[in-house]
Amino acid sequence: MLLRMMACIVVLFVWNPPLGLIALALIFPLAFSSRQFSLKGKENASAQRAASGCLVSAVSDILYSIPVIKAWGSEDFESKTFHGTVHEIYKLNQGFQREVDQYWCLTYFLMAIGYVSAVVLSTRSVLAGTMTIGNITVAYSYMSNVLNPAVSLSRYGNDLFQTDAALQRVFEPKPEKKEKAAPMRIQSAPKVTFEDVTIVCNENKRIQNLSFTALPHQLVILLGESGSGKSTLLQTLLGNQDVEAGRILVDDADVTGRPGLLRDATAVSFQQSYLFDRSLAGNVAYACEKPDFDRVKEALQASGLGTLTAERGLDFGVGTKGKFLSGGEQRRVAFARALYKGAALYLFDEPTSELDMETGKMIHDAILRLKEEATVIVATHDPKLAAQADVVVRL
Repeated sequence: MLLRMMACIVVLFVWNPPLGLIALALIFPLAFSSRQFSLKGKENASAQRAASGCLVSAVSDILYSIPVIKAWGSEDFESKTFHGTVHEIYKLNQGFQREVDQYWCLTYFLMAIGYVSAVVLSTRSVLAGTMTIGNITVAYSYMSNVLNPAVSLSRYGNDLFQTDAALQRVFEPKPEKKEKAAPMRIQSAPKVTFEDVTIVCNENKRIQNLSFTALPHQLVILLGESGSGKSTLLQTLLGNQDVEAGRILVDDADVTGRPGLLRDATAVSFQQSYLFDRSLAGNVAYACEKPDFDRVKEALQASGLGTLTAERGLDFGVGTKGKFLSGGEQRRVAFARALYKGAALYLFDEPTSELDMETGKMIHDAILRLKEEATVIVATHDPKLAAQADVVVRL
């Protein structure tokens, strides 16, 4: 293509020097604008890859950590974060589309100059009797062979335009907000009562006619073998698991199968840590726009992570699913997240699993201190923690 362009310029110079000069003069601004457009395209592609990586990470976090999002009631917070990333991609595409539009305008303006010059100069020669009418077509054809490579270079701008239009359709609409059930207002440690509750855990396991009461400021331990339904029972209290029969009462109010009612009053630490690809502080002060870093440090210290905090700092990125932390550290960060939230009702699922004896004792002590301000329900295999219980429920 380049050789054909050069050959056509030489022919135009020999055949009609003014037309050859015009063609040559048009090549330089076209080449310069194409070069600048190419650089802008590379910069935009790099920025888009980075933003897309953040988007993929955000989606991965959301899908992995749905239990935490539901327990914290942080759908709006995560939606804001997600749409912020999407909007960044949208703005990148809009900005680059402006570059595309400018490049197209300049390209077609220069092409118009070339085509008009070819027609006008050749027509004047025809009128002067030095050329035939057919030479007008020849001049136009040679000018096309000079300018068409620029057109070929800019053609993919139309593809980008179509992509941008598609992105507008995908990213611009915002989901309609649904009305949420009003959360319960619990000012102090609540009483929790299970009345003849039957839960289907799976096709092989069912908890039948379970009844117990956790009085305010009591520690209730759920004991049982793996698969006995301890985790399912906690999910049932949160309203995330259906109840086949019976009722669950919190301060004598029926919360059976009503997810979201206890979100504001409950802090949860699940068996899985469900950490986000964010900083240590961002995971502890989860869903907080303005974290209280003193409280974050206190929660980490109470969870046995004071040394980690001192060594790596609160800005330390824990990685996807907390991959830069050990299993025990992940569990303690999740425990610190529950402590930071502060609640009238705490639910812990195997909080001392994968911890050494010393760290496990720190968690024991932290749980016992929580009784002073809250009701605490813990699913565990730990006999030492069970020995401290006010109520033991065996499943």
